[in-house]
Amino acid sequence: MEQNEHNNHSGIGPIAGFVYQDYFFLFKLLTLQPGEKVSFEMFEDVGVEGNEKKIYYQQKHTIKGSMDKPIKMSERDNDLWKTFSVWIDILTKKGTEQQQRDWIASSRFVLLSNKDACNNVLWKKIQEFQKNEAKYSELESFIYELYDNTSNSVSQDGKETLESDKKKKIRMLIEYPLRKEFLRNVAFEFKTDNDIIDDIKHNIRFQHNTPEINVHECMITLLGELRYSYKDSIQKGKALEFDEESFDKRFGSYFNIYKKRKFVPINRNIEIPKEPLKLTFMKQLIEVKYLKASDIDTVRDYAKYRIDFGNSYNHALKFTGEQGRKYFENEVKQRWRYHFNKENIDIEEDSSEKIILHAARNVVLGVMQEDLKFEEDPLTRTQSNGCFFYFSDGERPKLGWRSDWKNKYNGIEWITE
Repeated sequence: MEQNEHNNHSGIGPIAGFVYQDYFFLFKLLTLQPGEKVSFEMFEDVGVEGNEKKIYYQQKHTIKGSMDKPIKMSERDNDLWKTFSVWIDILTKKGTEQQQRDWIASSRFVLLSNKDACNNVLWKKIQEFQKNEAKYSELESFIYELYDNTSNSVSQDGKETLESDKKKKIRMLIEYPLRKEFLRNVAFEFKTDNDIIDDIKHNIRFQHNTPEINVHECMITLLGELRYSYKDSIQKGKALEFDEESFDKRFGSYFNIYKKRKFVPINRNIEIPKEPLKLTFMKQLIEVKYLKASDIDTVRDYAKYRIDFGNSYNHALKFTGEQGRKYFENEVKQRWRYHFNKENIDIEEDSSEKIILHAARNVVLGVMQEDLKFEEDPLTRTQSNGCFFYFSDGERPKLGWRSDWKNKYNGIEWITE
């Protein structure tokens, strides 16, 4: 898939185009029908091969315009004629004229773009011809007029008039012997990025019975797995292709996860605070000598665990509400309290700081071995650790390690009943 000429000067243009392509590829995979195969970069950007018909999608994306006012695709649009020339070039390499004719008859060529072609006269005339509402001669005459009225180029010395690249592409169609058959099998689809995203989410929600609250996370996970799968096809030098069975084998487990799970990891785009050592839970860990401030990698990991759990926990509470929160937090509290009471039972007012810190460190060691559950969803060890970090953080932490943690860190009584 190519960007239009304006986008090639911008780093964001090609990236936006590839993202658009990924979204569409995922949508076609989600809507696979029995007997179909969907491929990526075999003959076109995305190809759908069924029992009777092959559909080849060429995608053209622009970052010009906006969602509310998409840019228009004119009759002389570079992307339009570039697409036609690519398809004709592919067809001419398919063998004899009869072989090309057979190929066209069993194929559909679709230009997919976020440019709006609703007022494009050429596309209207193509559609009228396909519906037998107008004669082919009328469409052909219009294409000849386009060619005649398209500007030429001028040689570098300014002395000679040359056929422009755009006119060459139009002439390529005019001179193609099977242009009539070809034009009967071309189509245009207008979809913005948001249109495709909405289609994906609708499919995940209603065709794969995913709770609405998990739909976005499911989509992001599927996209990540899809992009990872590109690596396999690149290494093998083959097109990436899926049928129903292979798609289900690679992606099916994710649907099962998001159908059932309430505690879904929301761990993307985690930003570590610039000064993580100022976080309350970090101060508590460092004071009891469970963590060294100089161990930057572990500091960053622990900050990530804490933030990751907080994001996922707040998301999960949308499922279970107040009752779910109370049940889970009561369980966490009891697990912490067991270790806290066990290790601090012998601490007295006159206990030395060394003994207090030793007991507190053992509390941390104990809770770090706990594997928690959110209702029926088991949490990973890092999620469980992040949970204890989460509740020992903030201006009013709910738990701590040393016997006098409430006074030292402005702790609050943890009400879970």
